Amino acid sequence: MQPIVAGPSDVSIRIATTAPEVKKVQTLLREYTEHLYTFIDPLLLQHRAGETSETPAAFMPPSGTLLLATHGEQPLGCAGIRNAGISGEEKISELCRLFVTPAGRGLSLGWALTQAALAIARERKDKAVVLYSIEGFMDPAKKIYLRAGFRPIAPYKKVSMSNVGFLSPRARMTTRTSLYRKGTRTI
Repeated sequence: MQPIVAGPSDVSIRIATTAPEVKKVQTLLREYTEHLYTFIDPLLLQHRAGETSETPAAFMPPSGTLLLATHGEQPLGCAGIRNAGISGEEKISELCRLFVTPAGRGLSLGWALTQAALAIARERKDKAVVLYSIEGFMDPAKKIYLRAGFRPIAPYKKVSMSNVGFLSPRARMTTRTSLYRKGTRTI
């Protein structure tokens, strides 16, 4: 499959559709989860134990998309976009699992993956994209999100941690939804 984004330094970002591409994303997600274990109490992450095996199903069409960044055959990063599961709001997507390997850092891959995910959401005619970010652990990603136009919003789902911020790129989507009218924090 042709890359959907020509990344920096001959890095390509494409939709992961083949079994080998999905397996590369699963490998990246295992690395991401292992990194989370060093930052967060492992007991809070028990629900993630099976996540690397179940994640591809949650991100496969028609409700989701997996993105894979590679340099040649070497996987350098991934991101997923899926239905956010907000009751009554089927056209709101959640951006998650943005991860760049140490080898891929410094190449603007986080930015490129975020932009690719937002482009897919616009192509799907989503009303909005939401995400949550763990304060401290995801600070580099949060900088990317803020630069991309994401701003704080009210929580859209329950999470087991208290140090979580919820974001959405208010100005990026063409129509506003009730998500922005339900207790959105002032920017």
